[in-house]
Amino acid sequence: MQAAGVLALIFVGIAVVMGFMIVQENRRQRTVFLNRLRKAWGKKPERTVSAEGLASIGALARDEKGQDPGRFAVDDITWHDLGMDDIFRLMDGAVSSPGDEVLYDWLRHPLFSAEEIAERDALVSFFGTHEAERVRVQTALGQIGRMRRFSFYEYMTRLRGAEEVGLAPFAAAGLLSLVSLATLFIRPVIGILLLMAALGINVSLYLKARDGIYLYLSGFKCVLRLLSGAEAVGKLGIPELAGLTDRLKEEGRKLASMRRGAFLVTTTGQVGGMGEAVLEYLKMFFHPDIFKFNSMLRDFRGQEDACISILRILGTLDAACAVASFRAYLPCWCRAEFTLEEDRAGVDAEGMIHPLLAKPVANDFSVRGGVLVTGSNASGKSTFLKNAAICQILAQSAATVPAKKWRTGLYRVLTSMALTDDLAGGDSYFVVEIKSLKRILDAATDGNGPVLGVVDEVLRGTNTIERVAASARILQSLGETGSFILAATHDIELSYMLEGVFANYHFSEEISGDDVAFNYKLTEGRSMTRNAIRLLGIAGYPEKIVAGARADAEHFEKTGEWRRADGRRI
Repeated sequence: MQAAGVLALIFVGIAVVMGFMIVQENRRQRTVFLNRLRKAWGKKPERTVSAEGLASIGALARDEKGQDPGRFAVDDITWHDLGMDDIFRLMDGAVSSPGDEVLYDWLRHPLFSAEEIAERDALVSFFGTHEAERVRVQTALGQIGRMRRFSFYEYMTRLRGAEEVGLAPFAAAGLLSLVSLATLFIRPVIGILLLMAALGINVSLYLKARDGIYLYLSGFKCVLRLLSGAEAVGKLGIPELAGLTDRLKEEGRKLASMRRGAFLVTTTGQVGGMGEAVLEYLKMFFHPDIFKFNSMLRDFRGQEDACISILRILGTLDAACAVASFRAYLPCWCRAEFTLEEDRAGVDAEGMIHPLLAKPVANDFSVRGGVLVTGSNASGKSTFLKNAAICQILAQSAATVPAKKWRTGLYRVLTSMALTDDLAGGDSYFVVEIKSLKRILDAATDGNGPVLGVVDEVLRGTNTIERVAASARILQSLGETGSFILAATHDIELSYMLEGVFANYHFSEEISGDDVAFNYKLTEGRSMTRNAIRLLGIAGYPEKIVAGARADAEHFEKTGEWRRADGRRI
């Protein structure tokens, strides 16, 4: 008895020590997490997301199930033209997969209601000014975390294709296990034989079934993490978040039965010590996880919308924290004023900067209708166009504009800028370009509200005469739709042909000796500089080429005719 008492004390001592170590490790991890949160606030996120990761994160935004059919989405052409993947990476200070997914969805689907934008701004502003509450929310969301390969939404959508496992063979095999165990006490030899047979049958059935449902287990893990996160956020009791937390509790109640006994399905026996290992052997003999799998699948199919709702609510909280940190990172930002009338599409901007540039140059402008920007290569035309479009998307999606002032309307943003040949579709660059421009013209005339259309180098894929003629007509048609059109061109003729329809602005450079300096400041009026040929000389081209090109250009300006390379008239 004494020995038994000593052993009991030893086991109790070991349990106490292990419990103490677990508590200390949890405290250490919480301290590390809190330090990481404070260090990351107002900084560029350290986490880098691969192209494959972005494709997975974007699954929620791309999936049409449950989406409003009339909901405008920033299309792939515009997203690529503006480098929105990099904008997302810069903003993504979320601590969970739902936060990543909802933030991406925000950027893909700008809002078209000033009231909804104001509500989003209020949530972001709350987290920006209430550090203690924000940290508590992020701590709860951090427990949800991320999965290794795919987003939560992708894992959960896999469950749509899952099928219930037929239970009759497992019930019979489980009964055989019970009979073999009972026979051991009556007829040991027969019991052993029956037990060996039961073991072979049960393991074979079990492993085959596990292979079939393995793909769906991660989906259930995601659902259970969401439910745990919803419970943790709900317990915080933050009055300002009552509306969201009430919805979390309501949706969570619909899935309460899914959580009961869920450990039978989600534990693997690979980690967690002796307890999980023993549980894994019991599963092989009696298959409680297979029975629970069917039960969870039925619960999920009935409440898939509730799962997605919880993901969106938790993701909204996380995304709002990320945007609040993005605001702290920007050297300047403002809330957009959505006060322009729809028939006077345009923007009043002060101090607009590009968020991706380390040393951005701020620009002011106040324009209505159409703007035609001229200037030499590398002077800042394309960056300006992208900057304006990005600011408009951020104004309507994150209630945050990298500018000192942004007075505007609510626009659908479409661009035609960084196009390439469509080799797979067999389209040349020019065909791709005219299709891209046509989609902007169609949107501007479809009656679904004004468009911010951005076009860089109209019809660059064809000859000069047809380019100028067609570009003028296309831009004029776009300008007459009442939408807001920003276009850049090297064809100075367009600035005269479209006068009265498009306001002229330009970027310029200064050449001093062999140095070229760009100030990247937007200036009213058309570009009057002709520095392209001079730049050839600075780049080291032979004087014969430079002088000849200058003479040819001067001859054309005087006569309106080009001459052959040997000096004769064409």
